[in-house]
Amino acid sequence: EQVLAAIPGDVRARTWMLVYRTVSANLAGEEVDFEVVKDSMRNLTVEAPSEVEPKKLLLQVLSQGGETDEALALMQEILVLDPLNSGMIREIGQAYMRMEDWPNARKMLNRSLEIDPAQPYPYQILAFIDQATGDTMGFVRNYLRAIELDPQDYGYAARLANFLYYLGLDQEGDNFRDRSIAIAPTSSHARRMELVREVRFGTPENSLAVARQMLEDRVDMHSSAWEEAAFELFAISEKLKESRSALEFVEKTFPGFSDYAQPVSIELTVLRLSALSAFFQLESSEEFQQRLDQLDYVLNELLINGGGPVLRARVLALRGDTQAAIDVALTEIFDKPAISHVGNLDRLFELGFMADVAADPRIREALKVSGEEKAKAAEEVRSYLANVELM
Repeated sequence: EQVLAAIPGDVRARTWMLVYRTVSANLAGEEVDFEVVKDSMRNLTVEAPSEVEPKKLLLQVLSQGGETDEALALMQEILVLDPLNSGMIREIGQAYMRMEDWPNARKMLNRSLEIDPAQPYPYQILAFIDQATGDTMGFVRNYLRAIELDPQDYGYAARLANFLYYLGLDQEGDNFRDRSIAIAPTSSHARRMELVREVRFGTPENSLAVARQMLEDRVDMHSSAWEEAAFELFAISEKLKESRSALEFVEKTFPGFSDYAQPVSIELTVLRLSALSAFFQLESSEEFQQRLDQLDYVLNELLINGGGPVLRARVLALRGDTQAAIDVALTEIFDKPAISHVGNLDRLFELGFMADVAADPRIREALKVSGEEKAKAAEEVRSYLANVELM
């Protein structure tokens, strides 16, 4: 109630101000009581039951947090209030996607497209669902449809290029990279493609230089360029035995970075999570565990579901709980289609702190099977794109 009382204006304005203040606090590294924020959002929906906007924002929060029953009830309220709003129906589809209800997510997205066939964005969301469910060709086709509908959106081509690079398809990826950089040659998407391509088809030395420059330039997080650069800085540095140098570079670039007791922006929090692999090598066990403990708020409160299974497996391995990390990998990562984790997963298991996890015979077999699945997917995509005339 105190949060709401401090926000002037009508309900819609107060809703967005609440979101703005919450996001701003997160970006600044301040601790936020998300239960208080959710209660404030709930109060706004009660105060203005016919307003859709507060309900939409609350739905995003509930579906991300796994509060399924309340989210489903909220969806029905929204549909009653605005049954023909293609954008709102698309939001409901995204909520179903976050809840991993794939059939209903597809149903709502297709309904949104029936109302407004010219919108490209639902095709990207459908592509995300295809990736999560292992439909490689569906993923590619939906991205091609999004590109066709909005050829000036360089992000669609860039994301497809990165996916193709992850599958080892350099020439096919280059076709979409060239399309993207022709529109926006200096975008963060362009920077990310440069790094992804160099890591997979270039040299570690050049890849490291690209990652360092991206961090110095503070590329944005919208395209995941920052996360990619953060991970690769320390992964490549470990491979080149330059982890200490990587930490010195980051501390010089972002003074105070290494003091994990002090709050930092969300970008530097992401960088701190990637840097753990370097600190793991260079600090005593006691020092390192204290550093991990200083991230408790980030891991337990700020990140939904601990940041997802890949990050949770990483943290468990860093804490020395090898069996728990193996269990998460087997039951929450490798039980999914290989393309759902097509990014840096293979490279993660090459890092030193993951050695005991990677040595488990079940993990070795899972990595082998995953690699075979991705190789098969790559051949299917290569064959398909060879017979597609790109506009």
